[in-house]
Amino acid sequence: IIFNGPYKTKEELRRAVKEGSRINIDSYEEMQLIEEVATEIGKQVGVGIRINMELNYPPWDRFGFNLEAGHAFEAVKRVMSSSSLKVVGLHTHAGTYISDVNVYAKVAEKLSSFCSKLQNELHLKLEYLDIGGGYASRNTLHSQWMSAEFTCPSFDQYAEAICPNILKGPFKPQ
Repeated sequence: IIFNGPYKTKEELRRAVKEGSRINIDSYEEMQLIEEVATEIGKQVGVGIRINMELNYPPWDRFGFNLEAGHAFEAVKRVMSSSSLKVVGLHTHAGTYISDVNVYAKVAEKLSSFCSKLQNELHLKLEYLDIGGGYASRNTLHSQWMSAEFTCPSFDQYAEAICPNILKGPFKPQ
């Protein structure tokens, strides 16, 4: 289980650590809190770093560590210096109700490239890339002129945008 979200209480983090969940980190404050919990419990915790990046306008940069400004790289290095945390993944959330599959192509390209940088410069091998959130669904929450069956991309269309870029990086099949 990957525990994700911008606000996690200490009690929720304690339960996640005890039960062996992966935790996506959204901030330095959360990183410190997870370290405290891990130390209290005496367990090393596998974490993902939530990345925000320039993808579209308006930017979705409220949570996580910015890629272009170098904050994501610094966050990874900070976790790697911890004896109680271990970076095992990267996560991003592109926004809400994203119907443009090209946004996900950019996400995949940037995450894959960043993953390669981490592997080359820090010798870090990751277990997962979590390209989560924001996928459009066939609901009526967003006003639009046409029915969602015509405006909402299929899972295949999202996969066609994402997979080629992921397969160019360190997650390519052996």
